[in-house]
Parts: sequence; C-alpha cells; structure tokens
Amino acid sequence: MKKYFMISIFCILIMLCACGKKTEQIAIIETPNDNQITIYRPGPNGIIADDELYQVKQPDSLSAAVEETMAAFTAVPYGSEYDSVVYHTYMLDVDNNLSLDFFAKQIPDTKTSLLANGALCQTLFQLSDLQNITIRILAENEEVIMENTFTRDSFYFYGNEDEHVNIRQLTIYYPNKEGNALARGTVKVRQEKDKTIEEQIVSVLASRGVIPSNTTVNTIYCSSGVCYIDFGKTFMEGFPSTEGKLIIYSLVNSITEINGIDALYILVNGEPISNYHGFDDMNKALSFDGTIVK
Repeated sequence: MKKYFMISIFCILIMLCACGKKTEQIAIIETPNDNQITIYRPGPNGIIADDELYQVKQPDSLSAAVEETMAAFTAVPYGSEYDSVVYHTYMLDVDNNLSLDFFAKQIPDTKTSLLANGALCQTLFQLSDLQNITIRILAENEEVIMENTFTRDSFYFYGNEDEHVNIRQLTIYYPNKEGNALARGTVKVRQEKDKTIEEQIVSVLASRGVIPSNTTVNTIYCSSGVCYIDFGKTFMEGFPSTEGKLIIYSLVNSITEINGIDALYILVNGEPISNYHGFDDMNKALSFDGTIVK
C-alpha cells in the first residue's frame, strides 16, 4: 500500500549541545540489494512511496544512475499543479554536486515546491555518492526564477512507518580483524531529527565496540571545516585491545567522510588530551589518513 508522509524543513545547527548524553544503539538497516531504491513522488498532502523498488541499472556510474533515476521520477504525471513545471536537464560536477534545471511558466506555490523538492531529494539521495542537490526553476528565456540547494539533512520526514524513509548511508572506518589497519564499510542508519550525523557515527562505532559502549558526547561543534567533539570521561576508560591510533582514526576517517568536514579535534570534558592509549599526537585537529586503510 502506498503511504503518505508529511515533511518539514530541517534546520541545520552550527552547534548542538547534548551534555552528558549517552550514545544510543543505532539500528542498522539492511537492504537485500544496495542497487535498489524507492521512488518518492509528490502527493496532495505529502510524498508517496512507490510500492515497487526501482533497480538502478548502472550503479557504478553516478551520472548514469542520476539520469535513469530522473527518468523514472518524471515518468508519472503528478497533477495539475505540476503541469507548468517540466524537467529540462542536469549537471554533475567533479565533487558529485548535482544541479537540476526545470522550466516553468510560473513559480510554483510554496506547498507544491516543498512536496516536489522533498520527494525529489529523498529519491536521489539514495544514490550514496551524491553530495548536494541544487534545484533551479527557469523561465522560458532561461532566466533563473527560483534556486535552492539541499543537503541530505534538509528534509526530515515525520510520522512514517516505511523503513526506507529517513535512511542515511554512512561510510565508517573500524579496526580490521588483525588489528593492524582500518577497514572501510558502509552502514545505513535511520536519521534522527535531534541527532547530528557526527553523533550517529559515534553511536555506530560505540555499538561495534571500537570506542567504549558507554561513551557520552558533551558537545559537537563544526566550524571552517573542523569538527570539534567533546567527549565525556568515559571515552578514556577501559583498556582496548586495539592500539589507540586506530581507534582515533576510526573516528577521524569516518567523520571526515562527511561533506564539508576536513578534520576532527577531540576533547574530553572541554580539555584537549595529549595521549590516547599510546597515541600521543592528539593536541591538534587530525585529517583523514588513507595510509592505514586496507
């Protein structure tokens, strides 16, 4: 059965204070085929999820995947309020930022735009390598009359029971079985309205035993490409079997995979730390290190 979901714009906060909040176990969502996506469509009061999953035929080419997904998205008429809006073309830059152009005889009303943009973004952001999406509405003379850029966090979908809604795919790094390097993997988590992506990564690593399971996050603050995470003292407890450098870079490499974050600075109870279980290069912001990934 098709389901309707109400949506609202999700404000992006510069700082999230979550003092003393214990990391929660994140439910990992498994899908039988990562190349299958759900096509969402604007409806009269929300967005509609197609009953059948769409099989992406060229998943190894992001450009081709975008093109065929847009063909599937635009294949069905959505009602008279959308008749004046016609999909024109797309452009994908070297950083995998997508720009979509639509021709329109008039500017769509707020509700129509919100539902269409929400359905389109929720559909396309299932393509894991896609970064930001810019949607432009053009007049017949190609003058831009409306332009909006959306991230994966721009929409939050309320009141849903569909397991495919509010799902975010994350790249994480964790110590391999030998304990001498980091392995790379992906997990799908359910996006939470009151939890940042950085917190979700911490929760995933805690649930996998990479960092102490009772780790608490005091504050997360991101500025000028640097993410500052202030952990509670439980972050320092225990005697891990993995060397401290791999634990730290599990966090660093995972969090710097987030678009716009280039480095991670770790604090404990508001203070820098000089050493983490033998790793003594902690008094600075740390950037992604691919040399320890196998």
